[in-house]
Amino acid sequence: MRCPDCNKFVPYGETDPELDLELAQPSEDDTKTAQEAGTDTVAANITGTVRIVLTCEECGTELKEATLDVELGVDVPVNPPEGTWTEDSEWKLDGETAENDQRMEGKGRYTKTFYGAQVSGTLTRTYTGPTGSNKASVEFSWSDDIQASSMDEMV
Repeated sequence: MRCPDCNKFVPYGETDPELDLELAQPSEDDTKTAQEAGTDTVAANITGTVRIVLTCEECGTELKEATLDVELGVDVPVNPPEGTWTEDSEWKLDGETAENDQRMEGKGRYTKTFYGAQVSGTLTRTYTGPTGSNKASVEFSWSDDIQASSMDEMV
């Protein structure tokens, strides 16, 4: 692709993905149903978007972008490991990060390049146990990609 600022064909550079996530708490009905069924976990839903941008390696102008939708169900414990959940405690997103991902398929002139993101993080919730206040945690990860030719051009 030709950069409009440099006026030459340039390789792509990448910026860090922009991450926007929201956590939907498991409903009380789902929690009660899981407890009655003897299930140890219930789903907490993570939704949001990850925006990936390809820039001009020479000057940094944004050339292409794509927005990937995140939809992920994470199984969280119904009951804490020991003790009881702290009053008014909820599951919280903690330390979520996004990293760029790139892969190629095919050979020669039929090579396809895919750009994407890998998201990871932890859900945490406080509980009171025999040793005092503690945190229960559950790790999650998600990844997706898109073919470079399907990305939206910004120039």
